Amino acid sequence: SRLRMRINTVFRAALFLGTCAVPCSATDWYVAPGGGGAGTIAAPFARIQDALNVAQPGDHVVVAPGNYTEAVTTVRAGTPQSPITLRGRDPRGSAIVTTAGRVLTVNHAYVTVQALVLDGQFGPDDVVRVAGGATGLTLRNVEVRSTSREPSGRGAVM
Repeated sequence: SRLRMRINTVFRAALFLGTCAVPCSATDWYVAPGGGGAGTIAAPFARIQDALNVAQPGDHVVVAPGNYTEAVTTVRAGTPQSPITLRGRDPRGSAIVTTAGRVLTVNHAYVTVQALVLDGQFGPDDVVRVAGGATGLTLRNVEVRSTSREPSGRGAVM
């Protein structure tokens, strides 16, 4: 009957929307100096910002060792159960994100940053800016250094 067909269609649409609204599995997006690909391990992005632009809740942006001269900014929030993670692939000190002034701006909730060095080159701004909507931010094994805002200029490890 028509009613049964409509109910079946509505049920299928609800089931589809329910399964697609939440990521089924996390994606690892890779970044490496000299990259220029689509963010896979075999063809990594060259810029961290490119990976952050595509990362969804639960995804990891994996940064290979090297120097990255850029400022990075979050573009979307993670969730409490599925934060967006920006992390160095190797121990802290092997991946350095640097620019004169602000290196990292976090405007969104549930972001984790770990195993990176954020170097402000003694520029005229704070190295890290955390906006009011950035609840649930986790900094783990992150070194913030070379800021003109810190009296010693040495920075801190978080």
